[in-house]
Amino acid sequence: MTTKMTTAERRGYQQICGDNGLMMVVACDQRGGMRKVLAKTPEEQAAIDETMLGTVKAGIVRYLANKASCVLLDAVCAVPHVVDEGILSRDTGLLVGLDASGWDTDQNGYRISKLVPGIDARRSRELGGTGAKLMVYLRPDRPEANEVNIGIIRDCIADFAREDLLLVVEILTYQLDGESDEAYAAAFPELIVESARISLELGSKVLKLPFPGTADACRRITESLPGRPLGGPVGGRRSRDLHRPGRHGDGKRRVGRDRGPGLVEGLHLSRCRDPQDPPRGDRQQAASADSGRSGCPRPRCLIRRSASMSGEPASGSPASAPQVI
Repeated sequence: MTTKMTTAERRGYQQICGDNGLMMVVACDQRGGMRKVLAKTPEEQAAIDETMLGTVKAGIVRYLANKASCVLLDAVCAVPHVVDEGILSRDTGLLVGLDASGWDTDQNGYRISKLVPGIDARRSRELGGTGAKLMVYLRPDRPEANEVNIGIIRDCIADFAREDLLLVVEILTYQLDGESDEAYAAAFPELIVESARISLELGSKVLKLPFPGTADACRRITESLPGRPLGGPVGGRRSRDLHRPGRHGDGKRRVGRDRGPGLVEGLHLSRCRDPQDPPRGDRQQAASADSGRSGCPRPRCLIRRSASMSGEPASGSPASAPQVI
C-alpha cells in the first residue's frame, strides 16, 4: 500500500491549511458530548434533537470556525446545511466525520468502532467535504481486539482511494475492564506507537494521534514514518535534535529544538510555531508535522493540553510523506 499522496489528496490537504501553510481545525463533530455541555440532566440532554444540535454547530461555524483553516463536522446534523446556507466560509476547509457516537463491544468487552450509516467517500464529497476523518479504537497488545476495527480502517482507506479524496485516520486506545490505572498508564506509550505502525501499514496517509506520553515514543513514531516526513528541510535548513525535551517559559513541555519535527498539540502529534514568534495572517497557528516552507519561522514541537484543534502545514513537503497531526 503506497503512502504517497495523490495530486487530489495533496490539494485537499492544502485546502485544510491556512494561507501560511499551517493548520488549525475546529473540531465540533461531537453529539453526545455536546449535549452534555448544553444540558445538565440526562432528560434535558435527551430533549436536544439533531436539529437543535445543528443550529448550535452552525453558530460555532459562523462565529469561530470561519476564522480557522478547517472545521470538522459530523454528517448527522451539521452538513450539508452549513454549506447550502452559506454559513461555512469559502476559505475554511471541511472535514466530514465518519464515526458514529459511542462504540459497540464484543463478547470479550473490546470496543468496536461505529460508522454513520451511508457516509462513505462519495457521500462525503457530496456533502461538500474537502475530506473526511475516521476515528477507530485499537489495543495493539491484544490482537483479538482489533480484527473488526482494522477491517474498518482498511475498507475506508480503500474507499477513499477509489474516490481520490483525503482521509484523516484518528486512532484512540482505551483502558480494558479490570486493567489498573497504573498498568494502563505504563502501557499507553507503546499502545500509541504500535497503533501508528498498524495504521501506516494499512496505508494511512494522514494520522491524528493522542500524545503518547514520552519523548521516546514521539521519536519512535517519527522514525516509523517512511522517508523523512517530519524532519525535512524547514527554512532551508535540516532539522536537528528532533526529540530533546525542553520547556517554554509558559511551562509547556517541548519535544524538539529549533526546527524539530514530530509534534504534539491538543493531545495530538503535531508541530507548532514558536509562541515567541509574531503571528502571521489573521489566524492563530496551531501545528505542523511536515513543513518545507521557507516562510514558516522556527516551527517547534509543543505538548499542549487543549484538545480541540490540530494541524500542519500544507505545501513544500515531499508528496510521499504521510502526515501526523
